[in-house]
Amino acid sequence: MSILKNYRDSIILLSAVFIGAIIGVKSPETALFLKPLGDIFINMMFVIIVPLVFFSILSAITSAQSMERMKNITLTAFGVFVSLLFLASLAAYFGFILFNPLDGVSLADLTKNIKLEEPHMKPMSELIVGIFSASDFNKLFSRTQLLPLIVFGFLIGISILSVGEKAKPVVNLVKSINEVLLKFINILMVFAPIGLGSYFAYTISELGSHILSSYLKAFLLYIGLTIFYWAVMCPIYAFIAQGKEGVKLYFANIIPPTIMALATSSSAACITINLETARKMNIQDDVAETVIPLGATIHKNGSAFSFVIKICFLFALTGQSLVGENTLIILGVAMLGTTLVGAIPGGGMAGEIMICSMFGFNNTMLSIILLYATIIDVPATVVNSNGNLMASMLVEKFVGRKKKKEPSAEVV
Repeated sequence: MSILKNYRDSIILLSAVFIGAIIGVKSPETALFLKPLGDIFINMMFVIIVPLVFFSILSAITSAQSMERMKNITLTAFGVFVSLLFLASLAAYFGFILFNPLDGVSLADLTKNIKLEEPHMKPMSELIVGIFSASDFNKLFSRTQLLPLIVFGFLIGISILSVGEKAKPVVNLVKSINEVLLKFINILMVFAPIGLGSYFAYTISELGSHILSSYLKAFLLYIGLTIFYWAVMCPIYAFIAQGKEGVKLYFANIIPPTIMALATSSSAACITINLETARKMNIQDDVAETVIPLGATIHKNGSAFSFVIKICFLFALTGQSLVGENTLIILGVAMLGTTLVGAIPGGGMAGEIMICSMFGFNNTMLSIILLYATIIDVPATVVNSNGNLMASMLVEKFVGRKKKKEPSAEVV
């Protein structure tokens, strides 16, 4: 019963989307009638996402004083996080290349009824500048500038921390505003089944039923990647960290956190059991208690899988190349997006908007990847959770174990 309770919202949302798909296939006129409901929901998401991103980042930074207690572990953790995210992104990229969910689908038939805007592929130098800055202050607070907004919020948060006690009222204000925005999101998500169901009905009526088989193939691709990560990549990380003993400890202890991830679909909910599992895997507390909570926020290999597949899916759908310079762009945006939006509640939503904003995809494309994000939520949590345990093992490997204090020799 508790599992059903945890998945209740996802079941309702997927049911609404399924009904929307049926309406889109059977009655395009009804789908067109319902489209305004979907437009209202999508627009409300766009409106709330900018202040939510900004104040969530501020709140996370201004509450992070505890990270300073072990600079060595934290810096090593960031290095491990980046490395594992890169490997996860690379695995997802090659997985998509080898098992393209859109193979066998006629893109001309799929997109003939809608206008697909060409992605605005900017030179790498412009993309880098766009990551860190906006040309004007009023442009900064726009959904088209999410990446520089996150960087700006991070720098403002560091500035608030550096002021110290004098900034206490600002810290309290930030936390209060963030709580209000989160409550707004909770209210908005009550209407998600109606909004996304209506918008998806219209999307299916325009794209046709061909897209449904592509969703199934994309989901199966993600399941395959999850199994590969769980059964191959994680044991390799455990071997690097602790040799054969590490692999034994991994398989002996990984089932409970995996079940917790499946049952809760929440990386944050897995922190407690991951800490308990880390102790059973002989990972020292000072490492586990720093890496696992931090990793649950900014190190999500499952999200990296998702980012890569969503970007590749949209590129393939619009006939864009997946190789050459675009390979670096796909991997770079996936890694950066996974790290930056990980600290944001509802960060997946921010990530999808960021993808569409960066590459110039329209709202129809946004609705396509929003549904995909809902479908892969459960296996993504398994990869996220297990990835943080592996990160803890590797950080301890590189930092070294604390030496136990030798008992003082008793003078007789």
